[in-house]
Amino acid sequence: MKPLTRFTAVAAVIAALLGSTTWMLQAFVVDALSFALEGAEKPVSKEGGYTLRKDFWQGVSNSGEGHAIKHHLIKGNSYWFWVGTDSEDVTMAIAIYDKRGKKAYQSKVKKGKNWIGARIQPPKTGTYYIAFKITTKDKSEAHWAVAYAFK
Repeated sequence: MKPLTRFTAVAAVIAALLGSTTWMLQAFVVDALSFALEGAEKPVSKEGGYTLRKDFWQGVSNSGEGHAIKHHLIKGNSYWFWVGTDSEDVTMAIAIYDKRGKKAYQSKVKKGKNWIGARIQPPKTGTYYIAFKITTKDKSEAHWAVAYAFK
């Protein structure tokens, strides 16, 4: 076996650091998703009757930066969307808009410590935007995840 050269040793350290950074980012996303799923607990229970989708959205945003997720919704269904974050001391907002940017009918908004959710029964089938904003008290960035369910 050959001894490590200086270049190989440096490359190994960089690879290890990059690998641990990816793992840390995944840990933040898992925490954010976990908080979003806290909001889903009642609606997806046997009594609530909603079916939780396996797919979700994730990201990182600056404090106060708004985001919108484009999604196709079907008239006759009811949907819940939950945004979760691993950040502490946050203010969160959520709204759902139609394709023209008009605020869509929203029957309920619920909040937890690290999550916020909105329920919608779309008046017609089409493209909608789930808009949200997370503002952190210390103005740091926030990791977030969005989960959803339907019935």
